[in-house]
Amino acid sequence: MVNNCLQFKIRVGSLSIQKGKVIKAKISYVKQEGLFNPGFWGGANEKVPKIYILKYKKEIIYVGITKMPLSSRFGAGLVASGKNGYHGYAWKQLSVKGESDLIDLYVYSFKSKEWTEAIEAEIAYLIRQKTGKWPSYQTEIHFHQANTKERNIAQKIFIDISK
Repeated sequence: MVNNCLQFKIRVGSLSIQKGKVIKAKISYVKQEGLFNPGFWGGANEKVPKIYILKYKKEIIYVGITKMPLSSRFGAGLVASGKNGYHGYAWKQLSVKGESDLIDLYVYSFKSKEWTEAIEAEIAYLIRQKTGKWPSYQTEIHFHQANTKERNIAQKIFIDISK
């Protein structure tokens, strides 16, 4: 991993919906915790491969990967309406009736995209193995054959976010 975990507290702002499609949505940044770079999103906005994990009311609800700045990735995932087949984040519905409760966001940066895909799949699998269900808003997982090192990293991340 490039750095230690970046931790944030965020909210999904109210969605604006017209004709059944989200036309406006926003992540409300609440605060950043732990080690971080200065700036609104700090290291989460660096253009490096990263895994991000959302936890809502003590439940891990989503595991994702991106190389994009996280603020841009969230913007795209919140307003997607199904055009070209992409509907965006399923967890955006947490704010349908106003601002969501706090959501814990964990961000881990890596050097290799291949690592992030393997580790993402391993984390989602660990969640399924430990809780008996997949993350409730997970809609896809990128599977790659993980090696022992990647499985160990996934295990450490799972322990970290399960506290």
